[in-house]
Amino acid sequence: MTVNEFCQNSGDYQLCQDAYMDYFKREPPSADKVKLLRFLAEYGTDSTLKAMDVMMRNKAESLNYCEGVLRRMQWQLDKAATRRPAPRPHSDWQGWNMA
Repeated sequence: MTVNEFCQNSGDYQLCQDAYMDYFKREPPSADKVKLLRFLAEYGTDSTLKAMDVMMRNKAESLNYCEGVLRRMQWQLDKAATRRPAPRPHSDWQGWNMA
């Protein structure tokens, strides 16, 4: 399957392409199609659409801005995951036994 065939058959890609076309008022060139596909594969549909929304609100001129937003979102998730305390090991002790 070629990239163009995949782009035509993928619903997630179609959502991103529609958002791209609404913002830039043109069809994405092949380089931007590849970037969108890479964003979908690496970060998922929800994150990609959120990053595109941020890109549009800030009136960015290219998908490079969107890529930066996605990287920052991923960095924040990784940072939050490292701050979580380790789960406490389960013990067989269930509390005081009343006699």
